[in-house]
Amino acid sequence: MARPDPVASALIQTAFELHRRKLWLEVPSDSPFMVRVPGEEHPLVATIMGHAGDDYGLLFTSGERALQDMMKMASGGINNPEAAHALALSSCSMIPLSKIVANMRSVLTAAGFQGRRESIAPFFVFKESHGDPRAPRKSEQRLMTACMRAVIAAHEAGELRVDAPDPKRKRILEITVEGEGDARRTTTRTAKWPKLSAEEEAMWPALDRYAEIGPTPKDAEWLVGLVTAPSVHAPNGSALALSFVAQREPREMLSAEPVKAGDFSTVAEQLEIALDYGHPKLIVFTNPKMHAALAPNLIAQGIHIDLDPEHPDMVGLLELMGTELAENASHAAWLAPDAAMPSTLEEWKQADFAMTMRLSEESLAAGGLSKRAIERYFGSMDLADEVMEELDDLQPLPCVLEWMYVDYRAKSKSATFLEKRLKKRSTTPVERALIEARIDARLSIYRVVSTQPGECLEVEDVFDGARFTVHDAALSGCDVDGTFLPARIQRLGKWNFSLLAGPPIPPIAIQYALMLFEELGVELSAAGLQRSSHVMGALWELALPRSRPDIEITNSDGDELVLTTATFQVADASALVRALGKRKDMKYEENEGAWVWWRKGGPMGGPAGGDEHTVVGRMEMMDDRLVLEVDSAERLEHARIWLEALPGVRFERATQRDWKDEESPLDDELPVRQEPLSPEAQRDADEWLRKQAFEWLDQPVPALRNRTPRQACKTKDGRRAVAILIRTMPDVGGSGGTWVPPREELLKELGLGNSRTGSASAE
Repeated sequence: MARPDPVASALIQTAFELHRRKLWLEVPSDSPFMVRVPGEEHPLVATIMGHAGDDYGLLFTSGERALQDMMKMASGGINNPEAAHALALSSCSMIPLSKIVANMRSVLTAAGFQGRRESIAPFFVFKESHGDPRAPRKSEQRLMTACMRAVIAAHEAGELRVDAPDPKRKRILEITVEGEGDARRTTTRTAKWPKLSAEEEAMWPALDRYAEIGPTPKDAEWLVGLVTAPSVHAPNGSALALSFVAQREPREMLSAEPVKAGDFSTVAEQLEIALDYGHPKLIVFTNPKMHAALAPNLIAQGIHIDLDPEHPDMVGLLELMGTELAENASHAAWLAPDAAMPSTLEEWKQADFAMTMRLSEESLAAGGLSKRAIERYFGSMDLADEVMEELDDLQPLPCVLEWMYVDYRAKSKSATFLEKRLKKRSTTPVERALIEARIDARLSIYRVVSTQPGECLEVEDVFDGARFTVHDAALSGCDVDGTFLPARIQRLGKWNFSLLAGPPIPPIAIQYALMLFEELGVELSAAGLQRSSHVMGALWELALPRSRPDIEITNSDGDELVLTTATFQVADASALVRALGKRKDMKYEENEGAWVWWRKGGPMGGPAGGDEHTVVGRMEMMDDRLVLEVDSAERLEHARIWLEALPGVRFERATQRDWKDEESPLDDELPVRQEPLSPEAQRDADEWLRKQAFEWLDQPVPALRNRTPRQACKTKDGRRAVAILIRTMPDVGGSGGTWVPPREELLKELGLGNSRTGSASAE
């Protein structure tokens, strides 16, 4: 077996290290920054990828016009083959190994990389200007490694502060690599943009166009109408129609939704959403009945309306729509009567997606969600309307639909939507397998134990500790570590898939959610939730902004955080300096020209001992005045006691500002590096937290009716309640990293057993 190539191995290791940092959660999308490396005449321009839930990684453009090229790509300006061919770019993205074609695997092969088909692997692409995309050569691999290590170093130092493009400020983060090997050093600064033309300057405001529908040009013209979709059928075999809203120039499909004949409410909603981004100059309807129904309201808004059933742009529009319908048809092929049963993870994903689309279409054709179903799930129409309006980004509608498919019964003895679907003779074998998996899915609340972005999540049932590996590329890349997911886990082939059943629950709110279930009379188990699945709708109220508890922000002494600046008149500056120098809790920082006021020990209530210390305030002499900066009124009062006791020092005034209004420092060189705890202090902190966790077992807990966990474990219900409390213990973040409670050891101490690998079927 050939020895792994060190250059390729270093590139792959760096790619995985970069991926573990999940930079797409911190850096805005389409926000470029520059990287200067030795040997390159011009800086490379980079953006973080992965905000859409796939292709996590880095994209670089290079050359003299790297910034302009990146702007054009982000704003959709590369819209022809010639412009794309002229680009010089490289990228590293994390995708399933099965999607990397053989001729692009040379780096993986050279490094001896091995993995399963569904495992994520780094995919490297290098393209010279007017060249074809290919795998990078050794010199290019070294360049990509150096660039990615520079980004990692900047992030490690807390200096990867990338902002969305600002055409007024005209500044961009620049990371510079100096030296080679062990002597390599990375620095950051905020640099001016390279000189741009007026046309290129105008591109910057458009860089967020993929975040939402872009602003509508004032001279825009829209086409609105219906088209029959041959590949999309209602249960009775008749073809459904698609209502569409499209822009003529540039040709773009703004919205396309399946509708029943004569139902114009959907297109009215489509228009309402599109009009939120601006009014076009003209809307042309291609359907007379739709024109008659919707035109009066639009005319009242000052929009010009026309009717043209044979509009010349319809041909091109239908071609555009045909592409989307072709994709739907390819997915639907998995559900055909003669379709083979899926055998790989990717095939099951495609088949499951096709089934989801088909169920949505069929439920729409059957009348969609009834008012009675909505009220059963949410509790009231008012709450449903509020959730749909306030929490649309959390996608409540798919959660409601899944509940309706699997559990909703119009009457106590009525069949569910999926039970009816199973009885139909037309149900194909693949459809039957997918429907049965949905019916058997395990509904519960799961703590996210860990994530492998782009691949899977490890989750634990908070009720019985059953663990599952869930294959969900998009969800695994979200900021869900440590959160709690109301979800259905279904087993397809050898893999577990998730279907969200409610909003993600942050650690601070999980006990509220569980208490709500108890108030509603739900048994706290997967089986109990299965029997009362409609209560998942009640979780949405907890996620509303009005339901979020006010969080008091405090400093390390537990005082309310109020940023305070105070000035003191000083009669003799030299005498004050001497007095400050005699205090053991004051230290002069020459590089900052300021005094640091500190005390021994960490945050209030933290572990004692070690060499940890806490900064209390900062002082600086300005002419004949001492300027003190602290973060609470209590610290100011403490300072005044001993400062005003010094000869010639007199308090003058103090100003306060809300910490939420604090802006980033204007000085680009201001150090932001947070010093980590020493190994000894970290061990002390870990040991103290661990000791606190075990002492909790013998302390009265209000949630256990003021019994200790040991006392509560004498009954079956108490044992279950204690196990849930332990499994929902939050992780503790600090300057030394994240401390994970010893949940398994606590369970074992009480004889409650450990987590186990579970089955995805309901209990």
